[in-house]
Amino acid sequence: MNGAGLFLFLSAVVLLSSAHKWDNYDSFNKHLKTHIDKAIVEANMKFSAHRRHINFHRLVGRLSVTSQNYFVNVMLLPTICAKNETELRQRKDCPFQAKPTMVINCVVCSRRGGTELVNCVKHLDVKKSKEIRAECSDDHNTGGASILSLKTSHNEQPFGCIGCV
Repeated sequence: MNGAGLFLFLSAVVLLSSAHKWDNYDSFNKHLKTHIDKAIVEANMKFSAHRRHINFHRLVGRLSVTSQNYFVNVMLLPTICAKNETELRQRKDCPFQAKPTMVINCVVCSRRGGTELVNCVKHLDVKKSKEIRAECSDDHNTGGASILSLKTSHNEQPFGCIGCV
């Protein structure tokens, strides 16, 4: 493939991946859902005074998930379902409130040193969390398998896996 053809192919891949809607939980592979679920559980525990279950709404900002480093920024919204302390993960049966009482912004990331950070705050308070979120590793996309090349169980292709075998 000549240089121009390769450039056009890579441009099309970037365009297609950027056009993907990041609000369909069921379209994500198991690796990404694991990090999203951590955010949902954390938010449901942290905002326990809120009597409604909190569910995934959409991904925001940059997304980086490799085999060793990750950064996932998630927006969560309250649903009409009552909170159930035994079921804190994503609940398909719970539609969002018509007028959300709050919007929650969560970051799940690998920290420098290999530990994990799960930070959930009301969206209005994100700037107050800037210092703690700065603990996230800056080593994203520095080699290793990316989310686009990881195989999931049962040989299913993860989202965006072009040419995966």
